[in-house]
Amino acid sequence: LYINGIGVASFVTETKMLAHLPIVLAHEPRRFLVICFGVGTTLRSASRHEGLEVVAVDLVPDVFDYFPLSHADADIVTAKPEVSFVTADGRNYLLTHPEPFDVITLDPSPPLHAAGMVNLYTREFFELCRSRLSPGGVCCLWVPPESKSQVAMVLKTFIDVFPGASLWGGIEYPGFYIIGGFAPVVMTRESLDSVVARLAE
Repeated sequence: LYINGIGVASFVTETKMLAHLPIVLAHEPRRFLVICFGVGTTLRSASRHEGLEVVAVDLVPDVFDYFPLSHADADIVTAKPEVSFVTADGRNYLLTHPEPFDVITLDPSPPLHAAGMVNLYTREFFELCRSRLSPGGVCCLWVPPESKSQVAMVLKTFIDVFPGASLWGGIEYPGFYIIGGFAPVVMTRESLDSVVARLAE
């Protein structure tokens, strides 16, 4: 997917893990919010978890129309009653929908300083996401490869809002997932093995 000549989304494992990893780390998730739809891989992956309500929000309605061009089973996913699509700015959606989510994922279109996208990396936006999390919920941000100073600034801002957040590297593509909630994400060898086992299911 290209916007203004810049590649912003493609078929990579990272966008699948943007769904599966925070779902495994959240406490009994029932509601999942995707901010920035891209080609729909994160929503598609989240929809495979039974009993999970999935809401996708994107400012550009065309990305929803192109979903069937990206995934052969898009019509099946779209027909699921627990899956919904909302054309809106992610920030405005959260401001007008106080209902809590158990997982909120953010994958803003690169680059970090793109017009409009930079607002999704601010302390104020992360605080808004935190205010919309359930007590056992988590927020997961994908941080694409950028300059060291830009990445460090985003990570510090996120950690200021979500103390005890955990950082995970991309599997195939350079970049990071940073995941935080109301409680620190504490990983031991046993809990990490459990996460890996669940992801492998």
